[in-house]
Amino acid sequence: MKKRILAAASALVLLLLLVSAAGADGPSTWDPVNQAYMYNEEHYGVVICTKMNVRNRPATSGTTYGSIRNGQPVKILGTSQDGNFYLLDLASCGIASSEYYGYAKSSLIKMDPEYIIASRLLNLYATPWGDGLKNGEQNNRAFLVISAVPGWYAVQATDSTPGSAFIRAKDIALDNSGRYVVTWDTDLYDDNTMAKSGVVKRFTVGSLIGISGEFSRMVFNEGKDNEFRAWVKSQFVAPVIN
Repeated sequence: MKKRILAAASALVLLLLLVSAAGADGPSTWDPVNQAYMYNEEHYGVVICTKMNVRNRPATSGTTYGSIRNGQPVKILGTSQDGNFYLLDLASCGIASSEYYGYAKSSLIKMDPEYIIASRLLNLYATPWGDGLKNGEQNNRAFLVISAVPGWYAVQATDSTPGSAFIRAKDIALDNSGRYVVTWDTDLYDDNTMAKSGVVKRFTVGSLIGISGEFSRMVFNEGKDNEFRAWVKSQFVAPVIN
């Protein structure tokens, strides 16, 4: 009798490990091989430090597969048990390895990034109360949003280096429905044939009009004589905050 009770209890514990540990977008299944909770859906992130190491296990003592730099998008597959590391798709990191997955500190990645667009001249500040003008005025730029506080956005201050600055929320026009930002210099694919047709630069803004597998269909230069449609890998696009 006691053995049957213990067996039933063990089965229940195993079942609890296999069911969802959070909502639809949260951790889903414990993977004992990778020692990670795998997300129900793939997430993308952007590196927000100067250089980030990707390792073979969720610890800073793990062997380094390679390093990737500020601004690079990555595909996030899951999270370590303590939440301190993300499990990444190594191919999405541009790291050549016989392995498929690697770990990086979650504090160095902005998951599911969003951007704001400076459509007119505005100032960046060192604090969220308007002190310490930083980097002067900005115009026609996309900013990665690190966090938001009442009345302010904390954003990545420059295109190429990490570090936060603050923008007044009232200075940003939030009328960008359907607008997306290209987060990395990447390939364009022909709208009809899906053959590579060119490249698109980081921070280019366009409208998202469709998704197919790992690709997003975009409209660039919308409303202009040189308007065109093309596909971009979804890993390299992120929404503009509305």
